[in-house]
Amino acid sequence: MLICKIDQLADQVKMNEKMRKAIDFLIKTDLKKLPVGRTDIDGEEVYAKVFEYETIPWEDVKFEAHEKYIDLQYVISGKEAMGYIDTRKLKKTDEYNPQKDVVHGTPTPAKDVSWTILAEDELAVCYPIDAHAPKGIVEASEKIKKIIIKIAV
Repeated sequence: MLICKIDQLADQVKMNEKMRKAIDFLIKTDLKKLPVGRTDIDGEEVYAKVFEYETIPWEDVKFEAHEKYIDLQYVISGKEAMGYIDTRKLKKTDEYNPQKDVVHGTPTPAKDVSWTILAEDELAVCYPIDAHAPKGIVEASEKIKKIIIKIAV
């Protein structure tokens, strides 16, 4: 998992056409005006989903992993704690759902989880090897607006 500011992203990840489209969309779009829901960028290859939610206690966050897509998770407003662990250390709590491209699980061992804080204008790039758990409270529950760009691998 990579965590950085948006202006550092192009220097941090391997650029291909799909990643470039995702970054261009982030840079050229007024993200604060985007409505909640899906926005197509390049069909099923690159698309965005905007979410608004309240952060929750760390112990209540769910770990998830994907096989078909890279998640580029960008915080538009607010801040949240996000957990990370290698998917090989994720004990599955459900079967992989290919329609939703997600599997949930419990980190094993929990002590191997790394936690980070994502604040406004920061992002995390979660590859298929990265199980991640967003939505965690930082200081107190707060409203988050976040965009997740799905980039087909």
